[in-house]
Amino acid sequence: MEKYLFEKAENEAHVIRDKALDLKLKRNESGEPSRDDYAQSEITLQEERDRQENGQQGPKARRKIELRKVFCEFKITIPADNQKEEQKIVFTDDEVNKIISNEAILRCRPETLKSDKYKYNFLRSMRNFNVSADEWKKCIFKTPQLFCQSPETIDSNIKNSAKLIGISEEEFIKAAIKHPSLFGMLPETINSNIENSVKLLGISREKFLNAALKRPSLLVQYPETINNNAENSAELLGIKKEMFIKSSLKAPQILYLNPSTINNNIESTSKLISIDKQEFLEVALKHPQLFYQSPMTIVKNIENSVEILGLSKEDFIKIALRQPSLFHQSYQTSKRNFQTLTMIFDNDIKETRNAILKMPASLTYSSERNIIHCILKRMTHKKYSLAVNPEEELKKFFLTRKKFKDWDKMQVIINKIKQSERAKK
Repeated sequence: MEKYLFEKAENEAHVIRDKALDLKLKRNESGEPSRDDYAQSEITLQEERDRQENGQQGPKARRKIELRKVFCEFKITIPADNQKEEQKIVFTDDEVNKIISNEAILRCRPETLKSDKYKYNFLRSMRNFNVSADEWKKCIFKTPQLFCQSPETIDSNIKNSAKLIGISEEEFIKAAIKHPSLFGMLPETINSNIENSVKLLGISREKFLNAALKRPSLLVQYPETINNNAENSAELLGIKKEMFIKSSLKAPQILYLNPSTINNNIESTSKLISIDKQEFLEVALKHPQLFYQSPMTIVKNIENSVEILGLSKEDFIKIALRQPSLFHQSYQTSKRNFQTLTMIFDNDIKETRNAILKMPASLTYSSERNIIHCILKRMTHKKYSLAVNPEEELKKFFLTRKKFKDWDKMQVIINKIKQSERAKK
């Protein structure tokens, strides 16, 4: 009898705790946690730790189990149309684990999420914003609270944000697909981030906005953090803040990278390839991708490229300093470009190497461009500088001779070459 009463009391305690948790995990319309929610979450986490230490399963753990079942069973079928076959959208186990760990999702009742309303919301959002089902699924995976937000709320955020920032809705959606938390942010917050960043960095709004549309993380970062990164990076590199910011606008992601990482990349790479740090820094300022490239990746690219081209390491570094993209161009790309370049020089490897030493940029020219250049040489029986646009020269060749139909046929051939070469990449 005592055992029965004890079990009954324990069950009632669990029910009371679950009801209390439901109050703590209440939703608000925006899908964002309130100040009270954050405080309550800390209490809940402590309760969970205490229960785990005692080998018990707390209400939050039980909520996760219930939510896991909901999302594992979640399935949307997108009917086939003239262009695409029928598509089924489901969440993988890893995706479910990420989603049910989100505080906004934990505030949702499992039985509510089973409603067809959420499947309808998924389809509505996907169509409203003209994105594919896979793209919207990835957005939910990155920012799970979007699953709970109504399409109307998201649509309103998009319209108001785009208008306030001064860009088109299409541009905002494109940025938000890369950084989905933008879909749920207040337009005023985004605009305030832009205004404060512009003031702190000392650049025009237009320049910052152009950079932020390439790397939308800048729209959600604290302006003070972005500015501190710029100041600390400049100090470690031994340059003016303005110089670093000017360079960063070409590769905006370096504005939110750890300053120590940026400096270490420059120092380590310059040591590994035996050149002065200042010399490599000057190259990196013109080609800022080098700030975030791994030193070992650069060294590996150099070693492999040297083997492919038959150049000395010193010669390759010299041409790479003139054409910095060669430092991080994959050796597979260098190999393919070199092979097709030799075709222009009738497979004379020595002459091809000499051409590269004179004009390092030629090693970055795509294989399709080189093949078209080879066709140009064969058809005209002339030698052209590697710098010319071979397609434009071919066009002139045909049109000046009024061979319009022949040019139409050549365009078909050129397009097939481009498709074939790009498919190999």
